[in-house]
Amino acid sequence: MAEAPLCIKVESSDGWITVAAEYDTLGKIAHVTVGGQKYETALSSEAPLGLSYLHIQSLAETEDQQGTLIRSFKKTQIF
Repeated sequence: MAEAPLCIKVESSDGWITVAAEYDTLGKIAHVTVGGQKYETALSSEAPLGLSYLHIQSLAETEDQQGTLIRSFKKTQIF
């Protein structure tokens, strides 16, 4: 199985948190913002056609009754 080009870890929060990722697949770089904190990271694998899906995974060790809520999602590619 191939490694995901971009993984973002978001710590638990009591309220809404904004997560944004802008990426350049040719330059293999992403600009990520999590809760107002901005950083830059390299894409860890090739993505010649861009990032094609969003996979959300909980790190809960037991059943998670609260789940994860997503208010909106927008895909943006930078060059």
